[in-house]
Amino acid sequence: MDRYGVIVTQQPNLLQENTRSLPTTRRHILVQQEVNSSGYSKPSYGPYYLDSSKPHVSYYKWPKPQAPFVVLNTDGSVREDGCGVGGILRDHNGDPLVAFAAKCEKMPVYVVELQAVRTGLYVALSQGVRYILINIDCTDAIACICSPLTFCNPIAREIVEDIHKFLRMFTLWDCSHLVRETNRGADFLSKFVREGPMKILQPWDFPSKLTQIVKEDKFGCMYVRVKSQG
Repeated sequence: MDRYGVIVTQQPNLLQENTRSLPTTRRHILVQQEVNSSGYSKPSYGPYYLDSSKPHVSYYKWPKPQAPFVVLNTDGSVREDGCGVGGILRDHNGDPLVAFAAKCEKMPVYVVELQAVRTGLYVALSQGVRYILINIDCTDAIACICSPLTFCNPIAREIVEDIHKFLRMFTLWDCSHLVRETNRGADFLSKFVREGPMKILQPWDFPSKLTQIVKEDKFGCMYVRVKSQG
C-alpha cells in the first residue's frame, strides 16, 4: 500500500446487499495505521526504510488482508498487440483462492484497469466471497469506482455501473491503492492470455512464476521502489 496513496473507505451502514445506492466514500492520505469507517484496520506495509543517501528508494511488502476479508488484486495491460486483464484472490494468510486472466478490446489504460476490477468482482462473487478488499495500483480507476456515474467518462460508465452493482452484493468492501511493485501477481496475469476465452486458474494450475510471486508475497518479501530524480 502506498503510504502517500489515495485510500478510499466506505460507511458500514450502507453496505448491505439490498442497498440501492453506493456507500458514502471519503478520501484521505494514509500516514500511519488507522481504523476506517467500516472497522477494517489497515496496517502499514511500507515504506519501511528510506535510504537517506538515496532519497528516492523505498521498500514495500504486499499487504495481506485481515480475516474475514479476501483481497482482490487486479491489473490491466495495454500493449501494441492487444490488451489484457488479470487478477488473483487471496485470503488473510496470503494463500491464493483463484486467479483469472483474459484478453480485452483496446481501451484507455484506466478503462482496462476498471475492466479487470469488474471481472475480478464477478469471479469473487462466483466463489462465494462476501468480504472483499480491492487493492489496485491505478488511482484513476479508484476515483471512477468511488464516484457517481455522472462523473465517469462515457467510455467507462457501463463498466463502472456493473462494478457498483457487484459491490452491493458484498457484505463489506473496501478499495485501496497499492504500489505497482507489490502488484506483481496481477501484472503477470494481465499479460498471460493473448487469445481465446478467459482462463480461471486454480492454485494447483498456476504457472511456476506466479506460484513464486505468491510465495514471496505471502512470506513478506521486500520490494524496492525507485523513483527518478527530479
